[in-house]
Amino acid sequence: MWQALKWAIDYEAIQKNIIPLTHRVHQSFLPGGFPAALDDAPFHQDVAKAKALLAEAGYPNGFEITIDHCSAQPYPDIAQAIQTQLGAVGIKVKLVSSENRAVLTKMRARQHQLAITALGADYFDHNSNTEAFCVNLDNTENARSRTLAWRCDWSDEKFNTLTEQALHESDSAKRIALYETIQREHREHSPFIFLMQNTLPIACRKNISGVNMTVLRDNPYDQVKKA
Repeated sequence: MWQALKWAIDYEAIQKNIIPLTHRVHQSFLPGGFPAALDDAPFHQDVAKAKALLAEAGYPNGFEITIDHCSAQPYPDIAQAIQTQLGAVGIKVKLVSSENRAVLTKMRARQHQLAITALGADYFDHNSNTEAFCVNLDNTENARSRTLAWRCDWSDEKFNTLTEQALHESDSAKRIALYETIQREHREHSPFIFLMQNTLPIACRKNISGVNMTVLRDNPYDQVKKA
């Protein structure tokens, strides 16, 4: 069923028509700019395929679902586009718009069905987002580590094991290969739908040099020079 939703969405249309200057299509949990981040986009809108996958999952007539989203733009416009696109394959979507804190609180309590939100990496290492999206060692309400996987009530021992293996791999090439494998497997078999990555346009005068924003938006201002 997760696959059906991923094939129902028109990622390119959302990017071009709603957020052309601030986001790009990105379908992996590691941000572009990270070593091992996948920059291909295997999913695109295929209504026939989405309907076939729904029927295969036992929902030939679709189903009803609620999507929580932040009330600040561009979330309402993105949510409405997704509502229309899912509707085209028979999924009836109810949108619930709230202040961002309320959306996050509901997710942390595992009370959402679907939610549109954003996440950035906490530190410049593959494990930051991999652990958040893949690891759920205790899916009970008493869990100490409440990752995004836990919040979505999803746990898969394969991803728990692969993430631990990649974290402790000392060979750089093997480590990158492991994280590439995890990303490919994850987007095929997890409930997460990756839509976009935020981009940050920078405007500088011609006499300014040394401005170089990183993927974590941490510019070394001591390197900025004015001619």
